[in-house]
Amino acid sequence: MACLDVLETEPPEPNHPLIGLEGALLTPHAAYYSEESLSSLQRMAAQEVVRVIQGEHPLSVNAKWWVKHDAI
Repeated sequence: MACLDVLETEPPEPNHPLIGLEGALLTPHAAYYSEESLSSLQRMAAQEVVRVIQGEHPLSVNAKWWVKHDAI
């Protein structure tokens, strides 16, 4: 599996070769870091993973870019 949070062009074009590719997980780029924000970032990322595993739409992804897969 490949997990990427940075692409050359963001947001990617709908026909980007990694979108929908089995084994590829694309997430929005998180371009900040501080000691105070680390726990918040980790919590939000975990909540998004739980949403996706439960079959829900992640809140951090624009709906028009979200590609849902049946199984993880």
